[in-house]
Amino acid sequence: MPELKDYRAQLDKIDEQLVKLFHERLQITGNIGRFKKEHDLPVLDEKREEEKLNAVAALCVEPSEAEGVKELFKTIMKVSRDNQEKIIKR
Repeated sequence: MPELKDYRAQLDKIDEQLVKLFHERLQITGNIGRFKKEHDLPVLDEKREEEKLNAVAALCVEPSEAEGVKELFKTIMKVSRDNQEKIIKR
């Protein structure tokens, strides 16, 4: 039977992957921020964000996880918007 440390080691591996993917996402949102700056577009696109939240919620294997996934992506998108705002203000 697995020990608590084994479960935590599994989580550590997943967390490492999440951090790498988050870094990649921020690189791309930075590119989007530069594009928006060049084309004088607003950072926030509420319609796009709502569509994205619904799309990621639909990916959930367990419907009970959908709200948690939406909350996670709301935070991710806020950090991405903040990143874009910094780029635009430069």
